[in-house]
Amino acid sequence: MPSGNPNIVAIVDDDGDVRDVLDALLESAGHTVKTYAAGQLLLDDPELHDVACLVVDQKMPEMTGLDLLRALNAVGHSIPSLLITGLPDARIADEARDLGAIDVLTKPIDWEKLLKLVAYAVV
Repeated sequence: MPSGNPNIVAIVDDDGDVRDVLDALLESAGHTVKTYAAGQLLLDDPELHDVACLVVDQKMPEMTGLDLLRALNAVGHSIPSLLITGLPDARIADEARDLGAIDVLTKPIDWEKLLKLVAYAVV
């Protein structure tokens, strides 16, 4: 059942330190944030319908960011997403955009750009 807050920003990253930094940054900008250590945890969350924006790492051990975007599309959840990657790759960026990503951010992350894109997505 939805939580009643349709503006959740979901962060999916297997690195706990990255999740913590993104969580703190987005909460300090006034967003409601939920974090997940793996894509399947997001897919299994009953509040999935409340996610307004997804920030997801590409390179994760069990399900990549692209895999997660494919899985969301397969179940009818096209969520405005930001894919984070350590290495720029045009093929990954093109596929991410085809799957609904509004942008692909390369590490180190431009925090100001991330905040602007998230604000755009949750409006």
